[in-house]
Amino acid sequence: MQSTMQSAELLVSEVLRHGATVHGAQEVIHDDGAGASARTFAELAAEAGRLASALAGLGVGHGDVVGTLC
Repeated sequence: MQSTMQSAELLVSEVLRHGATVHGAQEVIHDDGAGASARTFAELAAEAGRLASALAGLGVGHGDVVGTLC
């Protein structure tokens, strides 16, 4: 179905890229239960890029499923 609402897939990478480009200096707050920490959208996007590169180095490719346990 064709739609005019959105022209690109809604991917985490696109959300981070948009946030870093448009709101790069704005802070993102994370609370892990033991306390809160803050970083900018630009820093968060850079961290995600480093993680993606590390996963690619381990052989994880586009479309592969990766899970985390907290």
